[in-house]
Amino acid sequence: SEKKALPRYLCPNPCCDCGESWIGLLRELELLRSPLTFDQLIGDRVEHVDGDLACITSSPPPGSSCNPFEDEWPGYPNTAICSDHVMRSGKHYATFSMKGCRNFCYYWPGIIRPIQGWDKLGLEVFGMGDVSAHEYLQAERTERWGDSDVHWCTFDQWQGSCNWTDWNAESQSTIGDGIQWSGMEAFEFDDGELGLLLDLDSGTLTAYKNGRRLGIMKDVSRVVKSTFSSSAYFLRTISPIRQGLSGEYCWTTSIMAHFNPGYFGNEQSIRITRGKLPLAST
Repeated sequence: SEKKALPRYLCPNPCCDCGESWIGLLRELELLRSPLTFDQLIGDRVEHVDGDLACITSSPPPGSSCNPFEDEWPGYPNTAICSDHVMRSGKHYATFSMKGCRNFCYYWPGIIRPIQGWDKLGLEVFGMGDVSAHEYLQAERTERWGDSDVHWCTFDQWQGSCNWTDWNAESQSTIGDGIQWSGMEAFEFDDGELGLLLDLDSGTLTAYKNGRRLGIMKDVSRVVKSTFSSSAYFLRTISPIRQGLSGEYCWTTSIMAHFNPGYFGNEQSIRITRGKLPLAST
């Protein structure tokens, strides 16, 4: 499975040997065998928990109301990315252990294209709905992204739905928010473990809840059906083509804490772990 997950990048010119070096490929193999870590934190309210690079937390801006029954919800999304762990082929499985769901702490675990240096830009907010960043994210594109239009795809912990975007800078960006899929099931106020199986052979992303398979969340034939069709926050030009998954991706999660820690307790965090492939997928 390691060999299938790490095909060597070759030079397009068969007479040239300027493709990926064997040393570079060995480095990728070492990362494939190592624990997953959130190497890039983007936003001003996200941080590692007690120096643990596999676990992050968030809180609202200082001075925000900690009363969950106030009308004003001051939180905004920040994002963590496993930037050093790039998936290019084969099957990959990770689990996201979520705590603090009862505290109105929202999570969006999933996959994103490899991007570098965004944690150095000093951004306050970084989430899928920030369309102002899409033009610059699209500029990161390389041929290793493949031909899929799905550049960021996540599971909505509160709704159980699928969100994705194509970062299209030339026209309206496609943001499929609240996409329903067969087997969809939310966590809502319940803490738990979300498993995601990325299969780049078939171009699918499958979700598991506390070890139980829910279903295929994203594939090339997934029909777009928004549960928030009236939302003006998202722009849509849904296209039926190139919606499967191909090319390089990294694990990621966005996080948004609406209320200060302490109102319901001090636990609001999400931890990523590399997991063994589910038996049914091998």
